[in-house]
Amino acid sequence: MATIPYLGTTLPPISTMVKYFGPQSDPSQEVTVPFAGKTLMVNRVLADNARQLGAALAAAGFASYIRDVGGFRTSIGGSGSPIPFSMHQFGAAFDINEDGGPNGNWQTMTLPRGIVNTCASYHWFCGESWSGASRDGGHFQFTGGDVTVSAAAGGGVASQAQDVVAAVLAGAAIPAGMVAVLFIGAAVLAAVLAGAAIAGAAYVASRD
Repeated sequence: MATIPYLGTTLPPISTMVKYFGPQSDPSQEVTVPFAGKTLMVNRVLADNARQLGAALAAAGFASYIRDVGGFRTSIGGSGSPIPFSMHQFGAAFDINEDGGPNGNWQTMTLPRGIVNTCASYHWFCGESWSGASRDGGHFQFTGGDVTVSAAAGGGVASQAQDVVAAVLAGAAIPAGMVAVLFIGAAVLAAVLAGAAIAGAAYVASRD
């Protein structure tokens, strides 16, 4: 576990974001994880957290309610107030159902308390608490806390395998890159096992 300090509920200094999440608008810092029946692109530092949050929301029965989720993007977006950068540009924010569908206007929408409270328990603040033009009812951003920053959180083969299984069970699309990583991992494992078998056979033959 590693701890990202409290980031507040607005925007922390951009230097703090770069320190903990990497360069702004850098896709190489992002990974795709299953999220309540959908897929979500977030910063690799937050991958395990987001994966677990998505599973918790699904377990609470919200997978059918969540019809759309958007995370990382390279642009600031359509904030109602002028801002120097967006948490989305660091993969540290996501939006739920802000697709213009039913209850999908970000300035007026109100999500079920169960979604907001579950997200809060994983350190994600909802923009419904902002006032005026800044109000953003479907927006969530990471406020800091304990996160896993190991290789698994960065999209290693084992983590990718967990993501594929979760995505299949949830009926979500599996990113092509995730499948490619698994094929490579499987090929490497097969080669290692074949080598071990040959070495074992040679050892047995040498003892005969």
